[in-house]
Amino acid sequence: MKKKKNDESKPRLFGGFGLPYGIVKSSVHIEINSNREAIIDGSSGILEYNECCIKISTGKMIVAFKGRGLFIRCMSDSSMVIEGYISSVEYVR
Repeated sequence: MKKKKNDESKPRLFGGFGLPYGIVKSSVHIEINSNREAIIDGSSGILEYNECCIKISTGKMIVAFKGRGLFIRCMSDSSMVIEGYISSVEYVR
């Protein structure tokens, strides 16, 4: 019996090479833990930054995190961690 190939094998294939899936497929990956933390992989820059709103560019769209006491805990070339009280996430474009 032949096994069916599906899209679920793609993340495992790229993971086997030690590459994050977002690098090969130009996309953004966002994980939200409760309403206190957001982990973003695949960002390309900060467009707005204050304690009420953080807007980031992901290439094809803009993602806006709104709330209070927001700050960027850590950041690298293409990823960041936003902390604070997140009340909404908006996708623009």
